[in-house]
Amino acid sequence: MYILNGSPLPLDTAFEAKGISYPSNWLRQSTKVQRAALEITWEPDPAPTHDQRFRWSEDIVKQFADVVLEDEEGNATGEVIKGLKSQWLDEQKMTCNLLLAPTDWHVIRKAERDVAIPEAVTTYRNSVLTACTAREAEINACTTTEELQTLITETGLTDWP
Repeated sequence: MYILNGSPLPLDTAFEAKGISYPSNWLRQSTKVQRAALEITWEPDPAPTHDQRFRWSEDIVKQFADVVLEDEEGNATGEVIKGLKSQWLDEQKMTCNLLLAPTDWHVIRKAERDVAIPEAVTTYRNSVLTACTAREAEINACTTTEELQTLITETGLTDWP
């Protein structure tokens, strides 16, 4: 972020420096020399102190479980806001599908023309499905955001064949 007189200077915002008003596009179009003449400096944005995948802030965790929306009378509307647990389960399924996709044609060819699936492909697909099932069980065993965060950050999502 740009800094002017000790304060952040957002992009695309008009500002005043040394008694002169500058248009909102000035920072984007200025050179390093022009900014230095106005004593505008650059500082990298501070790194967040929390894992934004699991927390809104250091003190506020994201919703762990799904929330079923209700109308004014307390009746379920059928709409669900997915919590972290469901989001990470969906992530696992998507990863599994992406890993299986390159070999899906073997399965289709087997179904359509009864051409055998090579053993190496079957072994690979079975190992992907086994890994996905095991990971889903680990996620389902979590009961809090903190447990899920520990699982994901300590083991990652890379335990695939």
